[in-house]
Amino acid sequence: MENADNRLSDTKKTYKEPGLLVIYPAYYAFLGVVTPYFPLWLQDRGLDATLIAQTTALVMIATMLGQLLLPSAALQVGLRRLAIMAAGAALASTSALALTQLESTILGVAAISGLFCGAMLPIADALVLTGQESGWGGMRACGSRSGSFQAPLQ
Repeated sequence: MENADNRLSDTKKTYKEPGLLVIYPAYYAFLGVVTPYFPLWLQDRGLDATLIAQTTALVMIATMLGQLLLPSAALQVGLRRLAIMAAGAALASTSALALTQLESTILGVAAISGLFCGAMLPIADALVLTGQESGWGGMRACGSRSGSFQAPLQ
């Protein structure tokens, strides 16, 4: 029982970077909305079942590559700068995807969006772990809670 109380109290700690607290809920809420509705959005854009499958598979591959490759750039540019650059690129590419109409463009922009969106979670984890003495579990719990809040909307 004491461990459960300690885990809950982690979410109430004062963080050195309070802005980091929004990363996890935003990431998981975005993921919770995009995952079930992205194929429907692609269908609305006129893609057939084969192109929808190819696009979603490409996004998953790009996400995995983003998680593996982009965080290593922190050694060259610094973790904070990388986080800002990746978040900006994720926002720009996802916004561009919303405006894209051509099938061929959707495939490329979706892959770029997946690459940068996928990199956000390990970069956020690294920021939290380097900037905090503790509290990582509490911040991840905030992300999990966001999934439960947006689930009824689906």
